Amino acid sequence: MSWQPELDEIARRRAMAAELGGAERVARHRANGRMTVRERIDALVDAGSFQEFGSITGVPEYDAAGELRELLPTNLVCGLARIEGRRVFITGDDFTVRGGANDGGLRDKFVFAETFAQRWRLPLVRLVDGTGGGGSVKHLETSAEPICPMFRSSPRWPMPCPRCRWWRSASVRSPAWAPRGCAPATTR
Repeated sequence: MSWQPELDEIARRRAMAAELGGAERVARHRANGRMTVRERIDALVDAGSFQEFGSITGVPEYDAAGELRELLPTNLVCGLARIEGRRVFITGDDFTVRGGANDGGLRDKFVFAETFAQRWRLPLVRLVDGTGGGGSVKHLETSAEPICPMFRSSPRWPMPCPRCRWWRSASVRSPAWAPRGCAPATTR
């Protein structure tokens, strides 16, 4: 028995997720002089050190035969990396997918990232390029509950690991907010 078909399917899904929000959205993003989330991560971390977690999580679209046709990845890229040789856990908003808004699947990845960093006592680096306010109108239309990832499901505070946040957006609110007892957000 071979696992090759399953491994090939995982590779296909990773390739779909690597397309971010699609060629058109990535082109529009770059036309505005912005780097994609993966380009920002690659520019910051030591070369070849980024190991992504949850790359194939997202919203799948299947055809009538039940075959995966498309995969829109979640709008948060996260994983382990090294910065100047030091291990860190890094997250970045993908502004080519739903404008980086904090919608459904993102909450679980936020909680995972913060829990992982806390458990392994790693610095948590957030590259925030998203909207502010903790949710989107589109999400509220499809879900009965608002998204406030840092309020409901986050690990115990204060976190015993250093954190830094870097953002470019003029209207960052939720991603830049730190609960009482947390290290203050840093800007650059």
